[in-house]
Formats: sequence, C-alpha cells, structure tokens
Amino acid sequence: MSHRSRLTAVLIDVPVADREKTATFWGAALGREGKAGQKFPEYDIFGEVTPGIDFMVQATGDATQRIHLDIETDDIEAEVARLSGLGATQVARHEHWVIMKDPGRHRFLRGGQSSSRTRSRPTPRPGTDPVRTPTRETAPHVLTSRAPNCRARSGTRQDVAMSQLETRIAPTAPDDPIAVKYGGVPGRDGPPLNIFRTLAHEPDLFRAFSRLGGYLLRDGRLPGREREIVILRVGWRCGSEYEFGQHTVIGRAAGLTDDEIGRLARDSVGDWSAEDAALVHLADELCASDVVADSTWRALATRWDAGQLLELLVLAGYYRLVSGLLSSAGVALEPTTPGWPDGNRRPATGTP
Repeated sequence: MSHRSRLTAVLIDVPVADREKTATFWGAALGREGKAGQKFPEYDIFGEVTPGIDFMVQATGDATQRIHLDIETDDIEAEVARLSGLGATQVARHEHWVIMKDPGRHRFLRGGQSSSRTRSRPTPRPGTDPVRTPTRETAPHVLTSRAPNCRARSGTRQDVAMSQLETRIAPTAPDDPIAVKYGGVPGRDGPPLNIFRTLAHEPDLFRAFSRLGGYLLRDGRLPGREREIVILRVGWRCGSEYEFGQHTVIGRAAGLTDDEIGRLARDSVGDWSAEDAALVHLADELCASDVVADSTWRALATRWDAGQLLELLVLAGYYRLVSGLLSSAGVALEPTTPGWPDGNRRPATGTP
C-alpha cells in the first residue's frame, strides 16, 4: 500500500525581534487575528486560510527569514526514501523529524507533531506524522533551533523540565557542613537552600560553581536590577520554577516591581524601556539559538561596554546551566520560595 502525504500548514519564520510586526502585517493582510499557540506559544496562529491548511508566523530566535511548509505523512521513512530517490539528501535525523535538502540545496524538515500547535487544524489520522519543508531561505541554515525559547517541541528539554516532579538527587541534611560553608545567602537565615544541599554531594564542583555564581551576583559590573531581568527571563524561558522563584526574591531586593517580574513570565517582550527590552531580547535569543541577533547587540552596545557585554553573555549562560541543573536533578522549591507569578504558570507540555 502506498503511503500518504499532504500539505497542512504554511509558516513564515522570522527572528524574535520581527515577530510582532510580521504577525501584525499578516493579520491585516489576511483580515484575521493571530493568536499565540497554547502548546507552542512561539507561533502566531491565524487558522485555516484555505480548507485544511493553516497559516502561522513562527519566531525562530535566529536571523534567518524563510517560509516553510508542514507536510503530514503516515510513513516518514517511506517518504524520506521517496524524496531521496527524487534527488534529496539527508542532512540530520532527530526523534520525530529528518532534515533534508533538495537538489537546489534548500533544506526541509520532516516530522514532529505539528498538528498539536493549533486546535483549528484537522486532527491527523492515527499513525501520521508531519513533514516540514522550508520552501525558500535567505541563506543556508540548519534547522536545529526552531523556537524563541527553550520550549521548542514536545519531547524537548522544556517538556522534560516541566514534567519532572520527583527529586532525582536528594539534598543532603540541612546541617551539612559543605552546604553550610558554601551555600550561605547574604541576608537570609535558616538552613542552606535545596540547590546548595544538592550540590554539596560534590564539594569540589560546588566550590567552583559557587565562585562563578558569587562573582556574578556580588562582584560583577552589572547593576542588580538589570542583572535580575536577565536571570528571571532565562529562568522562565528554560522552565525553571525554582530559579524564577529564588530570583523573584532577589529581583525585588534589586529594585524590580512585582509587575515587572510578572511581565518577565510572558511570551511577549512587553512594555519595557528600550534598554530593558534589549536585555529581554538577549535572554530570549540565547535561549532560542545561542546567539544574540545583530539588532539586539546594537541596542545593548548603546549602554554597555565590551566587558559588560561579555558579562551579560556569561550571566545568561550560567543561569541556563543552573536552570537545567535544577530541573534535571529535580530540586524542589522550599516552602518559603515563591513559584511562577499568579496567572502566568507555564504549560506542562512545552518550549523558551
């Protein structure tokens, strides 16, 4: 029996910074309002523009602008073999999709549960998977980061972090001498935090970890308020409720208001000054594609010198590491540690 493939969606991929204006334009052009996806909020979904075909704008976090297609098939391997026979070549393979390129060297992406992005899309038949195909690109690009945050696809690190409910590495005792020695927080009484009691299992690592963290929090050149904007945004993009909660407390002490902290737990950049918005974009873009866009870099460079720009990059990278550690080890919130801001809890199904 021959397998089946069909076009299900047309997507416009844009950098995070261009998402809003692109979605606004296409909303006006199509005469309909785009809505952020519930399961995949990096998409603005406009619904079916023709029967069975959805139209979306996707913020990718990188500098590439392209249009791609989603094609659903009930047999990915057979479709890959068929297209290979037509002259396509395989570039990389992932769990639910395959990157290939056509004879003209345009890359396309196969597989990955795209039908779950929007309820307006017809539900695929059992056993089907989508195939995603960029139809044109401004430059050759390997599609490995497809979202403006750490929440890219179902089954990625965000889903793992958000579904991790059990402690994998139990913290040491509250009076553990290593945790007490290296895990003190200025101005805080009581036993060491759970993150420090977890790291106390490996004292040498804990010491090295704490040296860099201590420098960034106490000895760096960035003002506390701006530092906390980056940390909170990274914590939220990476789905670490523990990280976000701890730095909610630190952020308040550094001068952030509860309204500002709440805005850092939303997909849109929100109403910030140009200088603050550049910090939010930096966190979003690093979480999405590990590179800061040119436009964001230029905005940052109007305020920060070369050393401070380096510190911003290290700061974001360090707290991405911390977020991954917390979620993967299953470090639990302390009873007194706040969680996500009210009304902004993140979905448990994932993806930055």
